Amino acid sequence: MEKTPPDMKVRLSADLRRKISDAAQENNRTLNSEIVFRLEASFREGGGQSAPIVVQASELEALRGQMRALESRVPVNLVQRLNQVDKLLEGLERGEIVTFANKG
Repeated sequence: MEKTPPDMKVRLSADLRRKISDAAQENNRTLNSEIVFRLEASFREGGGQSAPIVVQASELEALRGQMRALESRVPVNLVQRLNQVDKLLEGLERGEIVTFANKG
């Protein structure tokens, strides 16, 4: 004799519920069937582990944090300063006398 699975309540944001509802309608499924289908697919594709997209998303967010930390350490006028260095080097290559003006 097979037992009826217990009811399970899940809290979803309004946006997520709308997305699932839209997908269910597009796939001619009930809301419950769409949720079950997607959960089962995530375990098939990920072998019970976190779905690859979830892992990639968390890695991407970590990289974004690292970039923000690095950006805060880069001088605001770095590109301008590098362009000035390029011009000075070009002048040296042409044999010009180059001076550095300190714009303190």
